[in-house]
Amino acid sequence: MNHTQENIQFSDKEIITKIWVYPRQIFKFINEKQHNKFKLLLLILVSISSAFDSASNSHYGDKFSLWAVIGICITGGAFLGLFFQYFYSALVYWTGKLLNGKATIDSILRVFAFAGLPKIVSLLFFIPQIAIYGNEMFKENGITENENIIFNIIFYTLVFIKNILSVWTLVLYIIAISEVQKISIVKSIFIFLLPVIVICLIVIIYVTL
Repeated sequence: MNHTQENIQFSDKEIITKIWVYPRQIFKFINEKQHNKFKLLLLILVSISSAFDSASNSHYGDKFSLWAVIGICITGGAFLGLFFQYFYSALVYWTGKLLNGKATIDSILRVFAFAGLPKIVSLLFFIPQIAIYGNEMFKENGITENENIIFNIIFYTLVFIKNILSVWTLVLYIIAISEVQKISIVKSIFIFLLPVIVICLIVIIYVTL
């Protein structure tokens, strides 16, 4: 392939489809072309998807009705999740500077928005799960077994796929950091984990005070 990166152009469709297989190439394009299209929308959708995961893991269904849980995840997830992503991107920027990273907060947010595509896809899987089990999805001891074996197969297949998508999202985040910061994957993993540790320490200190 004799084309330089400056001459390579990806359509919106190609970005969405090729990022799954050629993430570094896509992140390089997004970063160098400052491709901001859909950035805010994608960040919001990633936040909402994470909110639904949190609602399930934190057993919101024990305290709220199904519609309340959905409302909290959509509204709270959109605003609080968006704030968290900006905060996390700032931490990635600051920790990256320790390793001579080249990114800005905006460039980090830009690639993070597209790195979250698998997480957004997993959001779609909540629809059939909620349709089958309703608020039981969000309860600590919720009934996630059904007399219909087909429903059970569908449910646990979706859980498995969602877990795969979550892992791939983490991989894309690490590759995105590596590309935008112009550092190795090993350093990228360090930069990815350090803000998580900082956030956990802040939460622990806040809870214990």
